[in-house]
Amino acid sequence: MTAENNSFEHYGERPSSENRHQSGNAMIYVIIVIALFAALSFMLSRNADTGEGSAISNERANIAATRIMQDAAAAIQQVEQITYGTTVLSCPAATPLCNWAAPTPTCDCKQAVFTPPSNAAFETEPPPNRLKVFHPDGGGVVLSSLPPDAIQEEIAPVTYPNPGVYMSRFSNVEWSNDDAGGNPLDDVIYVAFKISRTICERINQKLNGAPAIPTLTRPAADIFIANGSNSDFTIADCPACEGKPALCVKDSAKDVWAFYSLGFARIDPLTP
Repeated sequence: MTAENNSFEHYGERPSSENRHQSGNAMIYVIIVIALFAALSFMLSRNADTGEGSAISNERANIAATRIMQDAAAAIQQVEQITYGTTVLSCPAATPLCNWAAPTPTCDCKQAVFTPPSNAAFETEPPPNRLKVFHPDGGGVVLSSLPPDAIQEEIAPVTYPNPGVYMSRFSNVEWSNDDAGGNPLDDVIYVAFKISRTICERINQKLNGAPAIPTLTRPAADIFIANGSNSDFTIADCPACEGKPALCVKDSAKDVWAFYSLGFARIDPLTP
């Protein structure tokens, strides 16, 4: 048999016990490396959950807070667009509203109307559509829904209105403008109701540079929701709110947070 064949036969021989021992050691090293790699991957994934995941959560909170504030500003601006000229947000108590049914229509105070589209009188009641806040021929305001990330978990028992956006002409805000005679006027308030505490804090951080949330001295629904008592919003209700056109506040007794944005009433020169 040639040397070449001997060489061939040598490679074809069964491995010695020493070779088998070395192969076993190598396999153990491979298993250890795989185990260490799996442990490292697990730790990295945990770090990603607490690090990157937290950053995503913060980003979503910032986006939700910014969207609520932008929606409020846009809605208030649309309302103000129909109050140019002789249209006002609120009329003095002694001033009669428009009488469009009269043979010669009279309109001492062209007041913006906040009848919602869900009301049967939305299309039929006076004044004309151009003065209606939510009508496409008037203010064209469409209230946005709350961002999903902003809605707080429901509390029990459910005794408050549902989470959502509300806007209407409410009773007077104590630090808003009065009419020319010094009489208080109703004010327009945009409310994002039942938002989470995290979003509330984020809004106040953006508005005031600090996340502190003032607590009202009476129920938020009574001040901000039309089917509440709808009484005046006074400084006593929220001393920290005085002079602030927008702020997020907490209910007096419940874990309910609400962001308000004011469209201060004003009287423009009236044309009889």
